[in-house]
Amino acid sequence: MEQAAIVWFSRKEREKENPIEVYISEFTNGVLFILSDKGPRLGTIAIGTPMPLPGDRINTSSIPIVFGIRNELIARAIAERVARASSKMVIASIYLSAESAALAQHALRYAEESIHEFILQTKKAPAK
Repeated sequence: MEQAAIVWFSRKEREKENPIEVYISEFTNGVLFILSDKGPRLGTIAIGTPMPLPGDRINTSSIPIVFGIRNELIARAIAERVARASSKMVIASIYLSAESAALAQHALRYAEESIHEFILQTKKAPAK
């Protein structure tokens, strides 16, 4: 059985003291999403799934499983957004060194930009 190589998409802010870095890898059945402002680190883990059916009233991605406390809300929000954008199950790891609303909002915007850039990039990639 042939194993596929794991391909990582990465994105890093420029010219910042603590730049946010994002690493994304897509699998057949899901996405691994890592965001950190201190280099590649694991942080609070949230698992999100997309809505099961269009028009369903319960958004299962808004009730993800979360491991860790420090970045619980932002991890939950990012897992939900990545699951919705990718239509796949997501494991999101979020490490933010400071607890501030401004940093959390910035990280959320950066995560959304990154997942949309990732999706656009994977659509342009030639099929194998």
